[in-house]
Amino acid sequence: MKKFKPILRCVIFLTGLIVIMGVIDFACVQTGYVNYILRNVCVKNNKTDYDTVIIGASHARASSDPDIIDKYSGTYSINMAIPGETVKDSYYILEETCRTNNIKTVILDIDYQYYFNPPKEGFYTEQFIQCQMDWSSYVKWQYIYDNMKRMEIRNVFTRRQACTFTPSNMKENIEQKLSKEYKEADISSLNVDGGTYAGRGYFYINPVSGELAGQKLIESWSKRSKEQVTGYPLKYLNKIIKYCRDNDIDLIAVTSPITPSSVGTLHMENVHDTINKLLADNGVFYYDFNMARQDILPREDSDFVDKEGHMNGEFAKEYSEFLGKIIKEHKQGTKDINKYFYSSFQQMYNTEAELYGVVEK
Repeated sequence: MKKFKPILRCVIFLTGLIVIMGVIDFACVQTGYVNYILRNVCVKNNKTDYDTVIIGASHARASSDPDIIDKYSGTYSINMAIPGETVKDSYYILEETCRTNNIKTVILDIDYQYYFNPPKEGFYTEQFIQCQMDWSSYVKWQYIYDNMKRMEIRNVFTRRQACTFTPSNMKENIEQKLSKEYKEADISSLNVDGGTYAGRGYFYINPVSGELAGQKLIESWSKRSKEQVTGYPLKYLNKIIKYCRDNDIDLIAVTSPITPSSVGTLHMENVHDTINKLLADNGVFYYDFNMARQDILPREDSDFVDKEGHMNGEFAKEYSEFLGKIIKEHKQGTKDINKYFYSSFQQMYNTEAELYGVVEK
């Protein structure tokens, strides 16, 4: 009996710790869009499971409207692109989506910011998506194990960065988590910055007037175009490719177009060549919509809300229609790339150099 007392004390201690952490999590941890969208993929509906998932970051969330895409492609999709979503996050979000849905097509929206010189793996904020996954998900435990190798234990298992201990905030957290909207993962009930929720992960951003912000930020990024995709972005891109191949999923890589005047400043032709070669070497076709013909997808700076390249909702409708048609033709094997895209960035620049902000390298 004496031998079991220490074990019993440990069990009681761990049980008490779990209960305390559960209470703190329920009352003090703020929750919002990431939690809702992750649970949304598990919500069954009157149609069918999602067969297509869009993964990426904020550019994709603002550009790809599943309702419009599905209308032209015949898919039933959900947009799981989340602002700040790294390539590593995209891999686990893909797994999590496939856990409860029979996914047949993946639209991987490649925002080069997350592939060229991103923050180092294991940065403490990296867990912001992992910690919002449900504890019953084996994908969450895979992600925890992955992060345990590089992160402080408190950041791996807890959401301490999202904790608030003021009485008013705690009251608000508790009321939210007891609400019907929370239980049903009703994202439309949230007041989320950055747009108006339009359904299935897509956010409509209102057009803006006047000069777009972010020019200095774009100029500071221009040197990135000389870099290669290495380190953990390359590791997890390869894992996404392998996962799709092993599970008979059609992987379609795209880059949604950015603000035209920023294209030349950022030397997107260099970025395109790097990513295109990497994907081609792995048998993945790449649609860079920065190269879309202006007569097919007319666009100018006023179609975006910043220099970085987030679309406004009106242009996103046009892009989503174009993307839907491309997806359909890709699946049918009838795509005519020269019909829709310039053969090179140089050809595109030659059409309207001023529009594309071409600068000397």
